[in-house]
Amino acid sequence: MELVDMPADNENTNCASKDRHVSFSDGTILKSQSLFAAFCESNWKKYFNLKKIKIVVLSTICISAAIIFFVMEKSKETDHFFAVNSNAPYSINVTDKMNCGYMEINLLGSFHLDAEYLSHSEELDSYIEVFLTISPLSNKSITSRKRIYIYNDRNNSVERISRHFDISNINKTASHDFFLTIISNIEKNVALEIEMQDSGASGHIEVLCAIIILLFLYFLIITEIVHRTVAALLCALLAIATLSYLKEGPTLEEVIEWIDWETLLLLTGMMLLVAIFADSGFFDVSAITAYKIARGNEWLLMLLLCVFAAATSAFLDNVTTMLLMTPVTIRLSGALKIDAKYVLIAEVLMSNIGGAATAIGDPPNVLIVSNRQVQLLGVDFMSFTKRMFFGSMACAVMGPVSYRYTILSQRGPNVGRSY
Repeated sequence: MELVDMPADNENTNCASKDRHVSFSDGTILKSQSLFAAFCESNWKKYFNLKKIKIVVLSTICISAAIIFFVMEKSKETDHFFAVNSNAPYSINVTDKMNCGYMEINLLGSFHLDAEYLSHSEELDSYIEVFLTISPLSNKSITSRKRIYIYNDRNNSVERISRHFDISNINKTASHDFFLTIISNIEKNVALEIEMQDSGASGHIEVLCAIIILLFLYFLIITEIVHRTVAALLCALLAIATLSYLKEGPTLEEVIEWIDWETLLLLTGMMLLVAIFADSGFFDVSAITAYKIARGNEWLLMLLLCVFAAATSAFLDNVTTMLLMTPVTIRLSGALKIDAKYVLIAEVLMSNIGGAATAIGDPPNVLIVSNRQVQLLGVDFMSFTKRMFFGSMACAVMGPVSYRYTILSQRGPNVGRSY
């Protein structure tokens, strides 16, 4: 018996495929793995568990971002208390704050935060202006003027407002000093407090960091390494940590104030309704009813399913509605022997149209209506729906007609049939 060691025909360079054939003189061929290949096969999952690696990497990122957020020192603030009127402006020497890309100031006073969103009234006639100058009490600004409206009534609560000055293009090597000047157009004194905060980073660096974090978010969502909710929370934490590293990070109280609890609770309630409808078989029964009414007419079935998708999406989340309608649509399309993709495309179009008709049909609509400035303009649920409803109805009427004409012009009268 003669042993002949010959490589396998499909031998590759990776360790998993390094197999060899042992040929005997009687024609018997045995296959044996090399020790290295056996080691790789037995230890790959042990030492290179992708799930464990993902957990370790994401946990490291989260812990590091949290440490940066809580440990990094915020930029120092300088407080000034003063009063201004139309005859007595106020100036602060800010030369030592001019070594960065921009300057941030926080003002505390009886400010009318929503004045720019309201129509002209008596309240809009009282304001202060903040700007940078090269001489004290000068009215000649070297930056844009930040106008802030104030209340005439001193009994109003004190509000905080922030303004930024881009000083990247200002020649800071000049021998003169720089001053922050505040003027007012009313005769009575206006009591103010100002907190000046400088940043070591320019606005360009912050924009670059924001682009990198956004691309990383899209990468996580597209590759589905983690759930999109986890990806969004992770990138939000990275954004806050980046701001903290650049000494522009918010406090924990400010982060909590950013949460829009009204919108979150509304979306939670909508998801609960969708879950109840799904468990009760509402979508399946409705689709089967449309199938019975259509009596084998594929265009009538498509129209009924589109109307149902649009009507449901006007009051429930349209994405979840389509996810629940997709399985039953595929089954009904198979019963009629038509291609389901044409029906699903039509349903998606009508679902988006129906979701845009009301203030709760889409999450962006919910965010718009719940915005404080939008509400001050008189836009509520009914006014938003009234303005969007008729336009959406026009699109709902023309959508199926144009869609059918497009399909007929491309594929003929038997479009969508799978046979």
